[in-house]
Amino acid sequence: MANYSRDPPPPYSPIPQRSAPHYPNYGRSQEAQSRPGRSSVCTHNAPNYAAVTPDERSHLILVVPAGTHKRESRTSNLPVVLFFLFATIMGIALIIAILTIQAENGIDGGRRDPRWPGEWDRERRQRQRWEWEQERREEQERRRMNLWWDKPIAGLQCFAHGSREYTARLWNIPIGYNWTKACENTKVEINGMSISKPDFCEDRGIWGGVYGHWIVHTGEIACLPHWGSFSDQGCVAEGSHLHRVHSRLWNIGGSNDWMRMCSTAPATFHNRHFARPTYCENKGFWGIYGIWEYEDFSC
Repeated sequence: MANYSRDPPPPYSPIPQRSAPHYPNYGRSQEAQSRPGRSSVCTHNAPNYAAVTPDERSHLILVVPAGTHKRESRTSNLPVVLFFLFATIMGIALIIAILTIQAENGIDGGRRDPRWPGEWDRERRQRQRWEWEQERREEQERRRMNLWWDKPIAGLQCFAHGSREYTARLWNIPIGYNWTKACENTKVEINGMSISKPDFCEDRGIWGGVYGHWIVHTGEIACLPHWGSFSDQGCVAEGSHLHRVHSRLWNIGGSNDWMRMCSTAPATFHNRHFARPTYCENKGFWGIYGIWEYEDFSC
């Protein structure tokens, strides 16, 4: 039989009470610590809940989740990253555009052309030979087409001093042929002188035809007005270093432009030759006068 002890149990011993743990002050003023019942918000690292008592948990006020500051810093750096990415892309695009332009213009990065001078001369001779053959073929084609000018007609007015304009129509141009080439490369004879091509060509349409214009500077006696006696007017002004001479222009012709005839008329006086007057003046009944002002340091 089991022997059960009848001794009374030991007296009850209460569990000793633990004092509340002391936590260091984080962001709390002395006044807030000394005044119970008023709390201030501060941030602590989260303690291990498994190792604290319910009384210890009551002292926690605010806990900041880990990683919050890192997310904020990454967000603030985003505009800077985007700016540098955009600048890099634009720089690459600019470099590609410059290289493309250089390639199109034949720029070889500053390197010399690899061809020798002899190759350049050979290409130049070949180009000249091709141009000469092209002109010869065009001349043969013009002769075969039998292009010819009307009799050139002189203009009613003189074009300038000693010059007159002539015009004529070009005939027998085939349909579809380049009329500009036909006009510019067909010779004409005016006043006994052969002229290789017109000064300019004019297209007056299908029914008007193509006309050539020539400015002839020889054999135009009617376009040669002459100066009268030269009158010395002395110095323009004291200290001006300019001497003035004037003369009347004769034999202008009623239909001619007096300003054009005067401004293109040469003159020789005082052992000096002048291609034209300094300016011209119309004195009405007294005629057209040319005025020369030339340098004279004695004035």
